[in-house]
Amino acid sequence: MTCCSLEELHLSLNNYSSVELGDEADMQTDLHNYCNVKKLHFTGNPVATWREICKLGLAFPTLEELVLAECPLQSLDPTVDTGNRYVVSLCPVFT
Repeated sequence: MTCCSLEELHLSLNNYSSVELGDEADMQTDLHNYCNVKKLHFTGNPVATWREICKLGLAFPTLEELVLAECPLQSLDPTVDTGNRYVVSLCPVFT
């Protein structure tokens, strides 16, 4: 089953403290299945490191918007963890 027409995905409030991508074969299948996700809601998950957030960019390479309200991130400093190359497509939004 593919979801290439899916552009917005809600993964909020699922108690995710890490982002597990699986092995390389699984990841290639997942990337194909969710190839057009542009907006991801990840609110209310206890993920605490920027490295885990960067994995979301790897899992959803067309991601433009990421909603992270109420996540206990310890730092947003891109020098703390590697992986920023996976979130380069995010569009800055200031409110």
